[in-house]
Amino acid sequence: VNGRAKLRIAELLSETVNREVIREVEVQDGWVEGYHKAVLVERFRARWPPVISLLDGLGLESGAIASTVCFDEYNIVAVGCSDEDIVAAVNRVIELKGGIVFVENGEAIEELKLPYGGVMSEDTKLVSEKLLKFEEILKDNGVAFEKPINVLHFLTFVTLPDLKLSNRGIVKVRERKIVPLVVDSGSD
Repeated sequence: VNGRAKLRIAELLSETVNREVIREVEVQDGWVEGYHKAVLVERFRARWPPVISLLDGLGLESGAIASTVCFDEYNIVAVGCSDEDIVAAVNRVIELKGGIVFVENGEAIEELKLPYGGVMSEDTKLVSEKLLKFEEILKDNGVAFEKPINVLHFLTFVTLPDLKLSNRGIVKVRERKIVPLVVDSGSD
């Protein structure tokens, strides 16, 4: 979509819960100013296209974060301020074969490799230190939530309201169905 369109947006109410809002916005080159793009990349079936959603209320001022620690499918989920940083974060997570990465201006600023399925490590002290570092980075970049990394980790938890990401698309939890990002492209 390019131009005016009505889009389905997940407005964050907390780190774990959001509500669906439909807003008419201007789309330019695949981006909507004032919102963050959230992307799910299927880890196990590379032929499936990424699922793209929009978030409101995150507050992230720069960069992107990607993670394979996402309830309950453990795909790659990324949220960011630019496509370039989102792609760089996703690609670095793939290179690590699982983990969490924060990217700014195309460069990995912080990363955590999780060698066991992309969700676990034997080095619990390192994991604890890195999670605190990610929280610090996100808070320093404008995210006001107490545990800001939970926003990313719960975007795929399809039992909490209202819009979540799955490998099949955007899930409208209360209706238990897949819904499109674009509600009306204005071309009707």
